[in-house]
Amino acid sequence: MAHTARLAFFVGSNPVPGMPVRVRGGESQNTNDAGEVELEFEKPESVIELYAGASWRKKLVHVLPSMRLVIDLPEQWPSTQRSLEGILGPFLGERYEFQAIIGRGGAGTVLKARDRSLDRVVAIKMLSDELASNPRANEIFLTEARHLATISHRNLVAVHDIIEVEKRGMMVMELVDGNSLDGLIFAGSLDLDLSLSLALQLCDVVDHLHAHGIIHRDIKPANILVTDTGNLKLVDFGLARRLDDLAKRITRVSGTPAYMSPEQFAGGSITRASDIYQLGVTLFELFSGQLPFSGGDMLFAHVFSTPPSISTLVELPPKLARVIDDCLSKDPVGRPVSAEAIARIVAASIRTRTVPSDNELSAENDSAASDWRRISLSISALRAPILKHPHPSQDVGVRPTVPAIGDEALAQEAIGDEALGELEAHLDDALDAVLRKDYPRALEAYQRAARLRPNDAQLRANLHRLEVMGLRGRR
Repeated sequence: MAHTARLAFFVGSNPVPGMPVRVRGGESQNTNDAGEVELEFEKPESVIELYAGASWRKKLVHVLPSMRLVIDLPEQWPSTQRSLEGILGPFLGERYEFQAIIGRGGAGTVLKARDRSLDRVVAIKMLSDELASNPRANEIFLTEARHLATISHRNLVAVHDIIEVEKRGMMVMELVDGNSLDGLIFAGSLDLDLSLSLALQLCDVVDHLHAHGIIHRDIKPANILVTDTGNLKLVDFGLARRLDDLAKRITRVSGTPAYMSPEQFAGGSITRASDIYQLGVTLFELFSGQLPFSGGDMLFAHVFSTPPSISTLVELPPKLARVIDDCLSKDPVGRPVSAEAIARIVAASIRTRTVPSDNELSAENDSAASDWRRISLSISALRAPILKHPHPSQDVGVRPTVPAIGDEALAQEAIGDEALGELEAHLDDALDAVLRKDYPRALEAYQRAARLRPNDAQLRANLHRLEVMGLRGRR
């Protein structure tokens, strides 16, 4: 009895697109841009033929109905590079030079390419063959790419360009050199200070997306990159949807099961609260090293089971542990009102770890390396949404579950809107300089910020550290 199976061909980590494949004696089909092809087999053990540049080569395969079989080809496979360039070249045009495939998924493929005009390396996300042939999918992809191109944030991957070739949408993005948060968690290479910094950055960028009317819908460690300097980048907006577009579309279950909210499983209304749930699952894993639900029926667990309190797995500041637990409420109304509200709690936790005693401020007790680390963390805390005026939630029925401000001293020191924007700009400049270990620029930016908030103890502490480090550098 005939059955179908999907074969995927790779050379190393690169898929092999555009390669003719056939069951012996049958008609050939070309692999798609993910290196896959679906064939019909008469029996489980069959011979397939692959076209290798100038001749057909035979291979025995064992396939079962509806299975996906990955086949590794030798590094010297003759058609690989020619196939990649032949298939992708026409899409990239004259401006972009294809270099490698660096990622793939059900929605599409991510390429590494060189922008010949600006002489820089970029990442290009293109829709898969299946989605590219769907006019509605292509329209959604391009619309969302244009929306994202208008948003700028230090923790978002920048969109440089949007192109459409032969009705296939492509998004040209910043190429981030970093490791996935997923891999860092698995390796156990995150300490509490770095975890707090990453949590704060993630909350800030999610709040920024929500303020611009975008729901990400797939927040998880695998969609987060971390650079060597500790800067977080949120990537993969394949499931992102603008709020005003969501109301016009048929709701469908989409996302990653281990991180999906109960309402996503149920096919209900998707709001900012759905992202807050995924943010909570991600923070739970970031701090504890494990998922709240790690096995069995994910749908049942997320909809009906009570997750363990994170405080039973790892020691965290009580308010931080409580807000992470609140994120995992089955009822959207029980979750924090916004990512900004969570950021205030994270920022308060950072401030309690980074405001030093008088003894800690002495040059003898602080190494240069720990100085840079502490200053970076405390700037992140100051730069967080704790400095911004709270904006009301637009999600009907969602109640606030965390305090409006995390530090009474900051709340008492009022600052006007114009000066607030200026302070944010100075702290942004200072954080960028600290991450680059540029002492003169960091000191200058911090001095400008301190003049706007002369009574802030943490600004004074960081200024003292920077001045001490400057004296060390001149010795």
